[in-house]
Amino acid sequence: MIFKANKVHGGGKNLVYVISGIVDKEDEYKAHCLISELDRTIKLASVAFLVQEKMGLQLWWDEALTEPMLPVESRGAFRFDGVRPPLDWKCQIWMRPFKVCISEDDYPTKMFVMSLDFDR
Repeated sequence: MIFKANKVHGGGKNLVYVISGIVDKEDEYKAHCLISELDRTIKLASVAFLVQEKMGLQLWWDEALTEPMLPVESRGAFRFDGVRPPLDWKCQIWMRPFKVCISEDDYPTKMFVMSLDFDR
């Protein structure tokens, strides 16, 4: 998997990351850390995403994949009322791709881009 997480805004009250990448068939169902420098005061405010056809991404609060954040497929955007991370959160966001390549004829890599908007 190749991806970039860019902090495009990091003020005193808001924090925005834009994450884009390419997922290979070998990356399917493997956990990858997307962001690792957040703080405990953060609340998830919104998510906007574009995921190449058929593939989906599961977002998690933890590396062990026991605290789900949300699944994303296709394209969309969601506003939240300040979703807080779990109490024992390690200040990281993890991702696990699924349905990267669903048939022999399917292209073995897929692309995605998402924006994660946080408030303090």
